[in-house]
Amino acid sequence: MWRRVSWINNYEEALKSHTNLLLTSGDSPLEPCQACKIITRPATHYVEYSGCGYNPETFEALQTGKNLKPNFHVCTICAELSERLHALTHIHCKLYKHCHVKVDALRSSKPNIEAREILESCLQNNVWMNQLLQELVVLIDKC
Repeated sequence: MWRRVSWINNYEEALKSHTNLLLTSGDSPLEPCQACKIITRPATHYVEYSGCGYNPETFEALQTGKNLKPNFHVCTICAELSERLHALTHIHCKLYKHCHVKVDALRSSKPNIEAREILESCLQNNVWMNQLLQELVVLIDKC
């Protein structure tokens, strides 16, 4: 999907390095899209990125010292692609966070629980597993 887009570096970097995306309607018909810079595509949406970056190997938050929330006025096409690419880019981190919350809850309820028991408990929890799978299905359907 990345091959389908040609965005300025600042926009692509913001999408990849921020875990949260807020997309709202808000036209700026006199302003071209700030992501693709195509003059014939008026900005119809407002995108704000927030959240800190993370190490893709450990999902530990990176402490950059910056708390910037880059924002852009983008066209409809870039808005739709941004939403999809952002979700795909950060799906591993989101899944990790869901699992981390579940594991922490299990460890809180049973402090001496072994890793094998945690895994078995998670895999046997059909409601939780179906929630995770449904989120993935929704994401795949969008793409």
